[in-house]
Amino acid sequence: MTLVELLVVAVIVTILISSAIPVLSPAGDDRLLREGSREVNAYLSAAQSRAIQTGRPQGVMLKRLSVDTLNGEDNGVCIELLTVEAPPPYAGFTSGSLCRVARRIHPTAPYLLQFVQHGVVETDDRLPRNLDHASVPPRFLRPGDEVTVFGAHYRLLAGDGSGTVGIDTTTVRTGEAAANGYFSQPAGSTRSYAAELIEDGPALAINYDADGNEFQSVEALIASGVAPTSPYWTAGAPYKIHRQPTASPAPPLQLPTGAAIDLQASGFATSDKLYTPGHAWDDAEQEYRLATTSPMIMFAPDGSVDRIYYSRQPRGALVNPNAVGYPGAPIVSESVRENIALLIGLRDAIPAPPTELRSSTDTPKESRNDPVLLSADRFEDANLTDLPAPDYERFTRQYNWLNLDSRWVVIGGRTGTIRTVENAFVPPTFTGDFDSQIIQAQSLVREAASSGGRG
Repeated sequence: MTLVELLVVAVIVTILISSAIPVLSPAGDDRLLREGSREVNAYLSAAQSRAIQTGRPQGVMLKRLSVDTLNGEDNGVCIELLTVEAPPPYAGFTSGSLCRVARRIHPTAPYLLQFVQHGVVETDDRLPRNLDHASVPPRFLRPGDEVTVFGAHYRLLAGDGSGTVGIDTTTVRTGEAAANGYFSQPAGSTRSYAAELIEDGPALAINYDADGNEFQSVEALIASGVAPTSPYWTAGAPYKIHRQPTASPAPPLQLPTGAAIDLQASGFATSDKLYTPGHAWDDAEQEYRLATTSPMIMFAPDGSVDRIYYSRQPRGALVNPNAVGYPGAPIVSESVRENIALLIGLRDAIPAPPTELRSSTDTPKESRNDPVLLSADRFEDANLTDLPAPDYERFTRQYNWLNLDSRWVVIGGRTGTIRTVENAFVPPTFTGDFDSQIIQAQSLVREAASSGGRG
């Protein structure tokens, strides 16, 4: 081999090594997550711009990977974003479309709603004489849709077994909870939707009993000696149905391979997160329950954040897997009260490893919400503060909020300003639980928000 050939081989080897080192080194994660956060930032900004241009709410869905895999292990993973838009409010097919409201004693669904219209069909429909049931299009309404009537705001709930409209099971995929489907086509006299009040209005004027009979005077009721049948209904009034956002034709965003939005760490900056693994864990089955309702962030026409749609995750023990806030439950919408922070981290760090059980009374579910215990003895009886740097980095790489390569994409709760911020260092001696560590990791997020920087 000549000297020239040796030089050529040396140059080729040098090029190959130079190309491989960034991939094999920790700096590769930094570049990967920086690029992922840049793409998420740009995609959110594009949706915000469309809302301003069209004058209608537009937003982004953080699609759970579990929607495609039907695997509960992927509940907290988002590697694909889709643009969504709010359908126009629906007020019925005719000018005579109305909605009635009933108040009842019920622990979770204290209201009932009926959609009716002016009519003269005399049937045993238990409606006032001048009203008929209105037709609702198939696959149109879902649990979580909202209704404005009589100046109040209601959220439709999945049927509670008390004569309310049920769910069309053909709209529910295998592994999903029934509440994820559309309402079935109601029939007969059971055409009422269970609802909860989310924004109060004027006091309701009750006019009819459950059989459609108009209330008599108090004196006449006392004289008859017969109590009217419940629940008691209002007259009909114009209404608007605000349905959940739906996907738009715009192309989706696929994050770079290896990067993902960590939904366990993402959510409101100082409160609710978009996913809580412990609430999805089934001790009996030793697996995560499937969650397929994906969070959505909506921008208003002025560029601010309009609403966020997500499955609210309450603290405490799992009681009813189909109740609001648990995997498989319908999503709810809330006005945004603080910054929304999305953590761009490593796909293979989701879900985060459960902590070691603290005592014999702990359950696997509890270990998924326990502190990471950064200062606990984990590696051959060595305290984490004494670990060599490679071992410590290998440990923190298992948790995206402890990995300094992770990035936060932050949306201002009031202004809608979108910025990218680096992950803050969480000291090895910090002993707070997951949520406390996540708040600590967002230190630079709060500094950027207070200074107005974009990151």
